[in-house]
Order: sequence, then C-alpha cells, then structure tokens
Amino acid sequence: AWTVKGVRPDLPVVFLVKDPAVLDEMKPEDTSHVDRVFLWENESSLLLAIIKNIEDAMNVEHDTSLGRVRVILVVEDSVRQYSTFLPQMYTILMDMTRRLISRGLNHTHKQLRMRSRAKILLVDNYESAVEIIEKYKPYLLGLVTDLCFWKNGQLDNRAGFSLIEHAKEVRFNLPICMQT
Repeated sequence: AWTVKGVRPDLPVVFLVKDPAVLDEMKPEDTSHVDRVFLWENESSLLLAIIKNIEDAMNVEHDTSLGRVRVILVVEDSVRQYSTFLPQMYTILMDMTRRLISRGLNHTHKQLRMRSRAKILLVDNYESAVEIIEKYKPYLLGLVTDLCFWKNGQLDNRAGFSLIEHAKEVRFNLPICMQT
C-alpha cells in the first residue's frame, strides 16, 4: 500500500481525530503510517503545539549540543491527555520565554532567545523515555510522567514509578511531576 511515509519517511505526519469515540476503536495498524495521533477539538492552540513539538524533536540534538538548550520530557500514552495539555504547556513555556527576554535587546537577539526555549519531547513508552533521559541527562529541565504506560511491550500500571526511580538515579535533583 502506498503511504506518505513510504515516499518520504523523513516527513512528519500526524493524524487528527475529530471524534473521541474513534480513538477507542483505533487499532495499531490504523496509525502505523503516522508519527502521532492527536484529538482535534477545534482548539487552534493544538496546531501550534503540534508544529512546535515536531520542531522540538527535529532540533533537540542540534540545540542541546550547540546551544545547551534544556529539555522537558513528557511521558503520556493517552491521545486525549496529551492533546489537551501539550498546547497548554507550550503556551506557558512561550509566555515564560517572552517574559525573560529583555526589552533592550534588538529583534535578532529576541528571536535567538525564543529559539533557545526549552524543548518538549513527548514519548508514550518506558523505553523511549529512558533513551531520552540517558541521551539528554545534562540538559533535562524536568520530567512530566503518567503513572500507567507501555513498558516491555505491555501496559504497566507502575511504569511511571519505575521511570521516576531511573530518572532519580541519573539526575537526583530532577524536578518531576506525576500526573494520571
């Protein structure tokens, strides 16, 4: 079967679901050709969050190594949940970044500072979260994690606790927020 990913594997592809009931009926093969699924509830801030999150994932390697940009790791496997709070996180992060920018700087410096805001990386399983923690440990600004998500190929009701233990071993003073 022809897919966008088959032609351009590097092109980010998201699937916007308008009806929440569809999420319950979806099977893994329904989304195997997209990078992420979002629940669209007519909130324009979601579109900005999707774009920012894709940009963050694409730029995190460069921005951390050259610009020492910080990383916020979000672990959530519920489409409903991350579709709701990711736009809120970006709104708050952008507002905070704008406030930190001095009014005395010229336009170019302001743009550079906006680009150096913390990157939000969203994953939905334990293994991906550990990989990010290990790779970006000097740059981790915080961890927001669900309690129950995929670990070792199965839904684990205590995966969040295991991830917190691992994160604390890597960075004992890492700010962590558990939400479920």
